[in-house]
Amino acid sequence: MSKVDSLVKIKQLWAAPDLSLYDKATAISEEYYSANLDLSGTAEFIGATPSELDSLLSLSELDDDMLRQVSDTNPPITTWMILANASEEEFQAALEEIGAGRNGTDAAESIGERVYSAMIQVAGPTTEQALTNLAPDVIYAMAKRAEEFKSLPPRELKALKSFGAQRKRGKVLSEKQVSWMKSMFERMSESKAIVRGGIDSDQDKCDTVLDALEL
Repeated sequence: MSKVDSLVKIKQLWAAPDLSLYDKATAISEEYYSANLDLSGTAEFIGATPSELDSLLSLSELDDDMLRQVSDTNPPITTWMILANASEEEFQAALEEIGAGRNGTDAAESIGERVYSAMIQVAGPTTEQALTNLAPDVIYAMAKRAEEFKSLPPRELKALKSFGAQRKRGKVLSEKQVSWMKSMFERMSESKAIVRGGIDSDQDKCDTVLDALEL
């Protein structure tokens, strides 16, 4: 079969309303890979976004039983990539949340948000999420330690204190700010300004930061 024929068949499969997600994922992936097609061109031809097509192809890589479970649940397209990359525990939690969302539980929250939250509960927060949620007193304590140990240059010390002040006002730190703070804490750990097993009064806060960094 030529590439053009495969593209036409994939377009038909993508648009087929009565085709199960299992059959759609397996058939489209077989055509896509056998014809050695490219993602962006194929997505444009079938009227999908590259991320949507990539999500379906990722689903097709699940083992047969898991893909059938996804197909039976028939989740929204926004959850396909999340499910495709989930661990076994996260996968089961995600499917349960999709079902709960369709039953009207917390209807104001999107199913995608519910699925993500369920997976975080199972797997635990990422380092960035844990740092984002640090209490302001923890950040202030680390700034104090940085000052005492002279482990950060003045500009970064000032920024760290600012992050603590922003958290105290209830502000959520930006991705860039969290990344910068992570770098500061890692360097403070390397210089022994933040350690485990200390006897200082703020040892619990040091442990909180090191837990977030998974160190």
